Amino acid sequence: MTVNLIQKILDKGLRPRRIVYISSTLTLGYLGTNLSEENPGRPADFMPYARAKKKAEAYLLEKAESGGLPVVILRAGDTYGPNDRTTLDKVLRAAEKGVPLIVGHGRHRFAYCYVDNLCQAAELAFKNDQAVGRAYTVTNGILPTWREFFGGLQRGVGRRQRFYAPVRLAKLAASSLELWKKLSPGFHPELTRYRICRITTETTYDISQTVAELGYRPDNDTEKQIQAIVDWYLEERKKGYIK
Repeated sequence: MTVNLIQKILDKGLRPRRIVYISSTLTLGYLGTNLSEENPGRPADFMPYARAKKKAEAYLLEKAESGGLPVVILRAGDTYGPNDRTTLDKVLRAAEKGVPLIVGHGRHRFAYCYVDNLCQAAELAFKNDQAVGRAYTVTNGILPTWREFFGGLQRGVGRRQRFYAPVRLAKLAASSLELWKKLSPGFHPELTRYRICRITTETTYDISQTVAELGYRPDNDTEKQIQAIVDWYLEERKKGYIK
């Protein structure tokens, strides 16, 4: 869709002042600390999402170099915030029901990006002419562990996780669910081996270039951000928008 949109713009002879494309840190891989283009992680190409983002990035950067397309790419980490009806409403509903969110000890950090920080980076990318034709990684500067993040969400809805599933047991359960998906394509498992891998390993990214070149200054108050997410969820549930 991205390629088609850009091609339409170019075919019509339009020349936008700036195009900011929101990509993903997964184009740099996962598993490892301070991952970057020079220090990539394990490839995530087994996911169609990651492959699509890589192809879109390559297309946009080629157009920037050959045709002067004024594009800036932002590689966002795991982006969360209020109004997230794709992931967080499901996570918080599960937390309210007492479903364990954390596998293993949950002490590994992840590439958390609060949505306001991503918006800040996007605004900076629109204003900075030197950023054209470049790609920047965007996460919070101080990263929480999965236990800190999910634990904060659980406390926000009055829950506390008391049982932490062993990693091997969780992987066995995930394998069973993935096998069932193969037998029943309409089934979408909430637990997968990839998700278990993410929550039981460290994955962080280097944002030093984003800070130095864009002037990016992330808000690192995770506690405040989690509270904002919980407040949104409780208000939406009170109004009946989330059931």
